[in-house]
Amino acid sequence: MISTNESYLPISLVAQTVYCPRRAWLEANGEKTDTSQMQHGYLAHKNVDDPKTSRSRQRRSVLIRSDSLGLSGKCDAIELEEDGTLRVVEYKSTPVRKNPQITEANRVQLALQGICLEESGESVSEFSVHFTDHNKTIAVELSEDDFALARDYVEQTHKIVESEHAPKPLEDSPKCSWCSHVSVCLPDEHFGRASTQKIVPSKPDSQVAHLTVQGSRATIKQGRLIVQSKGEQLGDIPLERIHSVVVHGNIDISSALLRELMWRNSHL
Repeated sequence: MISTNESYLPISLVAQTVYCPRRAWLEANGEKTDTSQMQHGYLAHKNVDDPKTSRSRQRRSVLIRSDSLGLSGKCDAIELEEDGTLRVVEYKSTPVRKNPQITEANRVQLALQGICLEESGESVSEFSVHFTDHNKTIAVELSEDDFALARDYVEQTHKIVESEHAPKPLEDSPKCSWCSHVSVCLPDEHFGRASTQKIVPSKPDSQVAHLTVQGSRATIKQGRLIVQSKGEQLGDIPLERIHSVVVHGNIDISSALLRELMWRNSHL
């Protein structure tokens, strides 16, 4: 059993409740796991987690809290607009998705960050999520229903962490296939079913990169494969989406890219 009287709930734990209440309980009770997806998330936050990287109109890794909700957390980046209002930017890594998508957990997290900032006297006018794997920023419009839902999830999370017993696992949910806690949660064993090996076919999209332009150069920058020729950028691909690289002819590969591909066990 965990008491929330001594410390506030982390916003990240509330986001876990959105994904799966049982996972939130396991996290709150000290069950930590480490997967490749989580490592991608750590890399995505590597720069924004350092407050020293802040700029004149952008603050990074800003600590926030809400006394009314018993909540604390951190904003990846807060940008100051011309009218004095703030724009909240959350950084996310989505190595298993072909396209960036705003999830319910993303909306709840942004809403709670907005509530914390409003309580501290700030005015927030915009919210967005920057997907590092796709190098794309998506604006998110939040309604009153989103803020009400976020408050409801906070209340649920308080009840979950104060409980002595974990919530039941999700049943036959596709979330379990990608969950970092599946080896701890053991949903099949909980329901008394024989554990079966799930076969998940790989997605062929963008898994083999073919470099064909003669005289071009392939380099790595911020976790992405960059192909350039005569000062013009020809391609820009997240390394997480690359299974192998095929070089056709006279193409220069930087040593940094070679080292990264070998480290990732990607074929060349």
